[in-house]
Amino acid sequence: MIRERKPMRLAGYDYATPGAYFITACVHGRKNEFGIIENGVMQLNEYGLIVEQQWKWLFDQYDYLKTGEYCVMPNHFHGIIQITVGNGRDRSLRDGDRFPRDCDRSLHRGGKIKSIPELIGAFKTTSSKLIHIAGNNKFKWQKSYYDVIIRDDESFYRISEYIRNNPKHWDNDAYRHHA
Repeated sequence: MIRERKPMRLAGYDYATPGAYFITACVHGRKNEFGIIENGVMQLNEYGLIVEQQWKWLFDQYDYLKTGEYCVMPNHFHGIIQITVGNGRDRSLRDGDRFPRDCDRSLHRGGKIKSIPELIGAFKTTSSKLIHIAGNNKFKWQKSYYDVIIRDDESFYRISEYIRNNPKHWDNDAYRHHA
């Protein structure tokens, strides 16, 4: 009997909509693959550096993206990704705004904006391939990822703080694998 998977995304929501999204991607089996935490500070190993590099690569590829806080943890990744749409080049954040509002969606309607699932798929695929090339050919991400649609500045700030402080709270982290 094949177990039916629970859908992870918000039904009916267009994940190419300009806005801010909090993403969590976990290593398969929650194995510590990306480094260790010492004194509340994440020390990235070679594979953790690849994950960080590929997160930054994503934002170099698409000029309508803006990154918020992010953190590579021993066995998972947290990051804020913002889809900002203006003329396709400028990032339409008004001064003082943390996440985009009232954006020109003409590029979105034209199908040129990649959705969050497509973007996270590219991030996970490219980081996996590079980790395999670096010598860890058994590395796998957990299927799918977790997301939260950030709806206001207060949530953006709270989630940013959570990400920034995540290494300090590793001992009590819900994603920590307890062997």
